[in-house]
Amino acid sequence: MQPHETKKYLFDSAEACDLIHAFTSGKTLANYQKDPLLLSGVERQFEIVGEALNQAIQNDPSLAELISNSSRIISFREPADSWVRNHRRRSCLGGA
Repeated sequence: MQPHETKKYLFDSAEACDLIHAFTSGKTLANYQKDPLLLSGVERQFEIVGEALNQAIQNDPSLAELISNSSRIISFREPADSWVRNHRRRSCLGGA
């Protein structure tokens, strides 16, 4: 266990959560769906939350028991990543 590294990962995760809140404050679902910059920013922060939490738990496995739904939070980054890849592929091929 590396406590300093673990704290940095937890800080990164918390900071990303704060950014998601700041990005989406006052926005509607329609705003989110129509604004590619907002959508990209929010999705990127979710990826950071998941990856930072994953790294923190790798450093200190006991955190998995302390953080509710940690495995779901970590895996949440994957569907967005898959969607982004598929969307980019369709866009590059001239699809919507």
